[in-house]
Amino acid sequence: MRNFIRRLEYEALSIHTVVFYNRPFLMDEHEDIYNAIKERDAEKAEALMQEHLQKDLEFCLHLFQRRQ
Repeated sequence: MRNFIRRLEYEALSIHTVVFYNRPFLMDEHEDIYNAIKERDAEKAEALMQEHLQKDLEFCLHLFQRRQ
């Protein structure tokens, strides 16, 4: 449960950051994930979501490093 809450907190921080700073290709990635889910392709949706979260993390880290 604690890991789940930590993950939600991390994802909420990432989401607020990437939306506020308008991360490139964000909406395209969301659309690709949506389409994979709509097509009921769970493996593709999961892979796209993992890539998406990695890009969110990299974007956030880049912003935080620039501020230091």
